[in-house]
Amino acid sequence: MQAQEQAQQSADRHGWLGTETIKTRFGEFEFKGGYPTPSSATRLLDQLKFNRAIEVYLTQMPAVAVYETREGFRRFGVKQSNQFIIWEQLMDAKTLLLTANTETVYGLGFLNLKQDGPTVVEAPPKMLGSAMDTLQRFLVDIGPLGPDKGEGGK
Repeated sequence: MQAQEQAQQSADRHGWLGTETIKTRFGEFEFKGGYPTPSSATRLLDQLKFNRAIEVYLTQMPAVAVYETREGFRRFGVKQSNQFIIWEQLMDAKTLLLTANTETVYGLGFLNLKQDGPTVVEAPPKMLGSAMDTLQRFLVDIGPLGPDKGEGGK
């Protein structure tokens, strides 16, 4: 009798242990003997695949954005890693960059370490920027927050 009471207390605490139906934001899932019914198993697998598809989309969006930006640069004529684009004006809603804002004068370039090997980037004084990898993960600040402290450097 004591084991049965403990199981009931555990079910009460969690609100779902020992129940045959679990209510979720994705609908109700039926269980028999602690296992999902075939219908519930199929729907749970569908939900898992959907969640993984969203995760793939979100984790790859930065890389796709960098790839497309680089392709746009090539179409514009920037084909070498020693070439750099500096916007002449502030951006607006028509500028197709993933995280750009309308309050910053942008300059962008891409390094090709496979082709060029180790590369030195020289930043002028008072430049504000950063370096990122292809997944838009931060590498280093350039300017006042970076190692050059805004004095310029390599």
